[in-house]
Amino acid sequence: MSRYRFAGPVLAGFLAILAAFPWLLGISYSKGNDFFYWLHFAWLVGPHLAEGTLPDWTMFSGCGQPVFNLDHLPDALALAFFTEIAGLEGGIRLFVITCHALAAAGLFRLSLALCGHRVSALLAALAYVLSWYFTRTADFYVYTSNLLQLALLPWMVLAYRGAAAGDRALQLAAGALTAVCITANPQMAIKVVGFCLAWLLVEPGEGSPRTWRQRVLSLGIVGAVAAWLSAFHIATALIHRREVYTLSERGTIWPRGWENFVAIPEYLWDLVATRLGGGPFFEVPRWAVIDSHYEGLGVVALAGYAWWAGRGGKRRLAGAIWGLCGLALLLFYAFSWGRATEWVGTPRNMLFIPTFCLALLAGCGHAQLHDRWRGRRRWLWRWGIPGLVLLELAGLKAAFYQIGPHHQRLEQIPQVSFWRQFSEGHPWGPGERFFTFKADLAFMLFPALTGRPTANIVHQRDYNPEYFSYQDAINKHFAAAGPYGAQPSEYLAVLGVRYIDLPRAGWVGRFAGHQRELLAHFRADPHLRQAAQRFPDWRDESWLRTPLDASAPEQVIFENQRAALAWVPGRVVAIVGDPRLGEKLFESLCLEPGYRFDRVLFLLCADPAELHGLEEELAGVLPADDAVGLPPSFRVLALDEVRDLLRQDSGAVPGLSLPPERWEEERLGFSLAPAPAGRFAGISLQRFADWHAADGAGQALRVFKTGAGLSAVYLPAGVAQVQLEYRRPAYKVWWRWFSLAGLAVVAVGLGFALRGRRSGGKGFGPWRR
Repeated sequence: MSRYRFAGPVLAGFLAILAAFPWLLGISYSKGNDFFYWLHFAWLVGPHLAEGTLPDWTMFSGCGQPVFNLDHLPDALALAFFTEIAGLEGGIRLFVITCHALAAAGLFRLSLALCGHRVSALLAALAYVLSWYFTRTADFYVYTSNLLQLALLPWMVLAYRGAAAGDRALQLAAGALTAVCITANPQMAIKVVGFCLAWLLVEPGEGSPRTWRQRVLSLGIVGAVAAWLSAFHIATALIHRREVYTLSERGTIWPRGWENFVAIPEYLWDLVATRLGGGPFFEVPRWAVIDSHYEGLGVVALAGYAWWAGRGGKRRLAGAIWGLCGLALLLFYAFSWGRATEWVGTPRNMLFIPTFCLALLAGCGHAQLHDRWRGRRRWLWRWGIPGLVLLELAGLKAAFYQIGPHHQRLEQIPQVSFWRQFSEGHPWGPGERFFTFKADLAFMLFPALTGRPTANIVHQRDYNPEYFSYQDAINKHFAAAGPYGAQPSEYLAVLGVRYIDLPRAGWVGRFAGHQRELLAHFRADPHLRQAAQRFPDWRDESWLRTPLDASAPEQVIFENQRAALAWVPGRVVAIVGDPRLGEKLFESLCLEPGYRFDRVLFLLCADPAELHGLEEELAGVLPADDAVGLPPSFRVLALDEVRDLLRQDSGAVPGLSLPPERWEEERLGFSLAPAPAGRFAGISLQRFADWHAADGAGQALRVFKTGAGLSAVYLPAGVAQVQLEYRRPAYKVWWRWFSLAGLAVVAVGLGFALRGRRSGGKGFGPWRR
């Protein structure tokens, strides 16, 4: 074994760190994508690392939300580890740099196995991490789960090759890496695992079993290990999907055909032509450049040479890898005709396949070029060609650094800095929340940088559909320049919002044209008090990349005097039928003039049986649609009758706010004076089945879903204390232990397999072939 076995991967990793220069210099991100979401996860998980636990619920996002029930667990753990070492901003930098080094080292090993030349393998590794696709993922979207899988991809291909050949250690390693991908992002994992299996059809590696039966059995072990290690995640995701907001269809970016791959050359040609005095020849918007799929002229040329100049098996292999590239492109265009599904995701993520394959082929092409042109100028082919290729890719990355992402430190983001100053100077009661209409996703930093909860949705698809619909309705309510309906204090009070941030641009930038009308509407609300405002400065020009307009405030924050975490309503109306249809009815009512959140509490009940025994406590029921059948014991209300109830002040006294005596991560409690009859309490907490309520004696209380996807508790006569608690379901506990047992078995098995290697065999003990 060569004493320099690890020198190549280490060198490739070191050069990849230099290639990650945007993260060596600072941070790099798009303000309109999910970068801040990953930082929020790191902040949330960090304090739990030392305890060896995972948070199942957070009170800092939405009106309480579950976490890690669908995806993003491995990258959140890794990022949390780094942020605990280097802080929030330093942690993401370490994570991205590590992914670059990991990707380059793995691709070096794989390329060396294919082409046999260290310099060529180094070229392939750097072509991969400097590629436009990798750069855009790491430096613009900072999509950490995808970036982690791109970094692991070369190692997965290596592990799958060895696993198919019957190597016991690599079978276990391949299963473990697959489990990491599944729990990071199932949408991307489907593509990555599918690619690894497709790779084995064209390049099974040395020493593979001669029969397909042996190969399938070997890969079956990989699948079993992956399923065992990720069982806790798969079971939770499948069960949890019944309660969370899921998209049966997702929008997708339509492919622009050939323009996907030539946008950058066209853009560069326009720049040159403009400098020489001519006009631009092509219409290439900046976003089309950022979102293109340019592979690099030098990379494509070397990849083509690998097939053209190859002989025998090398040519067949190069042709097969080119075939994988073509298949990925065909699937990309085919899936783009329909909307992306929940599990498959957007088709453009398939384009990691051409990036990966062409980087490897470029290394093979350089190796063949190097072998063919032996002579006095051998050094020119050995170093000159890679230098030109890397100069092109590094130059494009440097240009991307200038025109694409933002590099402002987190505390210098103008609205974030304003929020931090505001939160430090204003009191916050238990459970009181912040809400912003800002659209650029920086609000996801609010809990991490202030330690205060927000009613905005941070976690992706971990909230219930009614809550999402309510927030969407509130935002769309202000998309036009009026007239506006109910007072903002009322429909935001139901979310426990104490402070409301109204920015100039607002929801997807639609507020800017009628900011004055919006401000007048908010200032006319008698329950809102203007608490702070900010006019734009130089930081906004850098952030927005548009000229400043200092004629109006950039942000205005209002204090809501009506915010309540829990309250006793004046009346209760049940909307029976499909809860999503019921939610739309609720939204149409709460956005009308005269609405008061504590005057009428709306229950959302899919089945009238949920209301058994509560006929006396209800003012009536409202069918969500005509198909709902209601028992005769209920008073059926028409929509106009419900509107009349909203305008009446009779009945129980509204406005009985219940300040919490306990507000913790997974517990909530409050007290109230006992009453001679049963009543309801509305609670600004997202309704999920794992939340349970009990009275002071420990007797279970009935919990319902209300409008906006929140909760209500039925309080029988005489109840004076209410305790709510999140209880981790038994299935989640048992599946976690099951997967942890699998992890222990894999660790022991890996130890036996490696020991067998050192003893000169294929395995040891039960692992011997």
